[in-house]
Amino acid sequence: MMTTVVVTTSSAQALEFEVIARWQTDNQTLTPITLDGDIAYVAGETTIEAWQVSSRRRLWRTPLPSPASFRPRLADDDTVISAGRDHLMAWNRADGRLRWRYTNTKEIGVPHVTHGGVYFGEGGELVALATESGAERWRFPITGNARIHYAPISDAKHLYLGAGDGVLYALEPESGRVIWRVDREKDWQYLRQLYLSDGTIVAGGYKDEVFGLNAKNGTQAWRFYAGNFINSQHVDQGSVYFWSPTGWLYAFDAKRGERLWRHRTNKYKRSSKREWAPLMAELKTAGEYLLALDMKHVLHVLNRQTGDETATLRLPFRARPFVSVVSNARQLLFGTLDGEVVLARLRE
Repeated sequence: MMTTVVVTTSSAQALEFEVIARWQTDNQTLTPITLDGDIAYVAGETTIEAWQVSSRRRLWRTPLPSPASFRPRLADDDTVISAGRDHLMAWNRADGRLRWRYTNTKEIGVPHVTHGGVYFGEGGELVALATESGAERWRFPITGNARIHYAPISDAKHLYLGAGDGVLYALEPESGRVIWRVDREKDWQYLRQLYLSDGTIVAGGYKDEVFGLNAKNGTQAWRFYAGNFINSQHVDQGSVYFWSPTGWLYAFDAKRGERLWRHRTNKYKRSSKREWAPLMAELKTAGEYLLALDMKHVLHVLNRQTGDETATLRLPFRARPFVSVVSNARQLLFGTLDGEVVLARLRE
């Protein structure tokens, strides 16, 4: 066990970062970890594995035919979906038994699991499969030569897709029928990293912007130009958090588009020792904290209400660009560049 004291950057009470355990997987390049209570599903270039976090015991492992590119997805029928650019497969969560496998002819995009189906891009088509059997439900082609790389999102009645043809679609999940469509190719080209928050679609645009769009008809509620490419945004409890390479971390009200706060991460001065490295990992919320893992293996812990940096921690391992939050919000899971899983916790 290893404990590292976090350097505090405010008057808040000091935090400690404690490594509880670490264990080796059969992979080296891990995708983000998916948690289901005490079970962690881990995928990489070689296998998909299920681990019990509390005991650090591997429950099962199964070889993959090609590397996983995306985190595992959980379905309601006790299925876990693994996906990469060249495979999409469904496994039994209890024992890792293969349930079905999809045979693709083109590159697969990020999948979304909902309404008893798996929805993903394959080239320029959105494909819908039944999670129980893998049977194809329908296909929806977009116009032109664009490809669907990003996952759709859904609510009770709609499947929303921001495809590469510049159109935001609302589709019927059961049939793929178009309910409405908004064509704004000149504004956003495509939309990515979609989230739903109280009737608002929060989406990243191709031209350095974040949009708030009405989920009823796709009309624009708000728009923010960040000045540089936004890697991803995170939405939680009515707030949207994102980082811009211009050197700012932002928090906005997801419905109204009002800025709640911003935090300076980089002044681009070589003499500054406090500047952050770029962010590739998705921001995460954990209780009262906002977690930002940068590319130099430093975890920045911010107060999610004010944006003040409570603590800064240089991790005692080389981390893959993700952090997963265990259900109690004070325990965290990381992946190392050597294929280990690290269980750690923050404590005051």
